[in-house]
Amino acid sequence: QPAGYVANNSDCNDNNPSVNILTTYYQDIDGDGYGNPNSSQLSCSQPIGYVNNNLDCNDIKSTIHPGAVDVCYDGIDNDCNGNIDNVGLPGGCPPKVANLPTATCGSIVNALNTVVSAAWVTGAQAYRFRITNMSTTTVQTLDSQTISFQFTNLPGVTFGTQYQVEVAIKFAGVWQGFYGNPCFVSTPSPTTVLTNQCNTTVTSFNQYINVNYVANISNYRFEVTNQLNNQVQYVYSSLNKFSLSQLLPSNQTYSTNYFIRVALRNTDGTYLPEGSGCIVKTPAHPTTQLIATQCNNYNVTSTSQLISADIVSGAINYRFRLFNSTGYDSTFNSATNRFTLGNFPGLTTTGTYYVQVSVKMPNQSEFGPFSQTCTIVKGGIATTTNFVSENNSKQQSILISVYPNPFNDNFYIKSDLLSDERISIYVYDLMGRLIENKQFNSTELESITIGSSYPSGVYSMIFNQGDVTKTFRIIKR
Repeated sequence: QPAGYVANNSDCNDNNPSVNILTTYYQDIDGDGYGNPNSSQLSCSQPIGYVNNNLDCNDIKSTIHPGAVDVCYDGIDNDCNGNIDNVGLPGGCPPKVANLPTATCGSIVNALNTVVSAAWVTGAQAYRFRITNMSTTTVQTLDSQTISFQFTNLPGVTFGTQYQVEVAIKFAGVWQGFYGNPCFVSTPSPTTVLTNQCNTTVTSFNQYINVNYVANISNYRFEVTNQLNNQVQYVYSSLNKFSLSQLLPSNQTYSTNYFIRVALRNTDGTYLPEGSGCIVKTPAHPTTQLIATQCNNYNVTSTSQLISADIVSGAINYRFRLFNSTGYDSTFNSATNRFTLGNFPGLTTTGTYYVQVSVKMPNQSEFGPFSQTCTIVKGGIATTTNFVSENNSKQQSILISVYPNPFNDNFYIKSDLLSDERISIYVYDLMGRLIENKQFNSTELESITIGSSYPSGVYSMIFNQGDVTKTFRIIKR
């Protein structure tokens, strides 16, 4: 170290031994002796209007500085200690706050527009609600001239959510800096159910199925389970109703139970849990038969003569089945409810024929079941359905019965009078498929058992002996 030198460079005036340190000074606009920490300058000497401390929290008002008297409820930290009104400190002011009633805390409001009220505070000019979504921690405030608010006033409110609610007040024209005790209030998780259609049968796939309306809901999600094939499908609707015609065509089946329950869309786009569900049944597949005037031994004089079935509303196709007791069996599909014998190939034999009709409905891939069997006569005289014989010069009609009906295992046939001709039995299911064909002598009739191999269902049986033909509907449980 040379003589006359030092190891620092802090002197700002090396000609005046009394001024030697560069110092930071803080501006004091209000002249209260406390400087503004945000306004300063370096100087070798104290500039006019500056002080050597930065303790002022408000350099505009001279009454606000450390050590000043903290005025209650003016909303200002007068003594700059970071505590407005010195709440909780010795000599501090008791805070002016509002609280929700104890009974409200921990409750679930009935609806989003349910009024949530704070306790009244004397002198309060307005109420400020600080509301925290406990799922997302999003905080919002609502200012009100009254002691209450509704969740519908809160942008982005969601169902099934817990909110923390705190309340501050405006007093003496100033919003107080403190909130009351936190209180937890939840929004409802609404559900809905079918109105009055549980365990009922709709008249058509287009019939509306309705659920109870829920306020503030923009979309309903219908969960539909076809209990025939266990296929589950969702239908979305802005209305509180839908129809089974909105299902995929493959999922629209007749005589079927559908289990239906509904979920409501939350305001955030998610769906709330489904409500309780119930069964709605679709009607039986529409059926038809020949018109009444052509159903019973109707005499057909030519192959071009029109034969008609009763019209089924909405049907897109008709299937006519023509068969007889000698083995002829053929079908013809038509877009109309009419056919002629000329539509059936290889039809040469005259005599009695049986006609069944089924229909195909929109969105159905298959025809429905055949219904009533009618008889027509091609090129001859209609035969009677009763066999008549001579007995001591007295005519007697044959009586035929099937028992038991319904049956569990098999059934029997009984008659009081038979000829010696062989007997033919034809059994068809509801789709018109031949299930069984038996021929036997009349003496074997009452020993024959039928039906042991049939699955449960409904069947048509045709009994034929000579000119006697009778049709029965039989049921296996």
